[in-house]
Amino acid sequence: MDQGPLLQSTLKSDSGIDADLSPGVFVEAPDAPEWGRGQVQSVLGMRVTVNFEHRGKVVLDLHTARLTPVGRPGTGHGPG
Repeated sequence: MDQGPLLQSTLKSDSGIDADLSPGVFVEAPDAPEWGRGQVQSVLGMRVTVNFEHRGKVVLDLHTARLTPVGRPGTGHGPG
């Protein structure tokens, strides 16, 4: 099964500012928009597990892929 593009624990957001990537953060994969929004499940070094709406659970390597933070649960900035 093709995992598509591999993705990055601190990352650059679209504004160029470092964003914390931690469990619970909602993200999108700009290189795979068809995956929909995802929620970070775990972070181990530069490997991040994300559960995407339309792709399911994916382990991403942030050396080669991009994630864009889109909100945190309970802040009004996440889905739902």
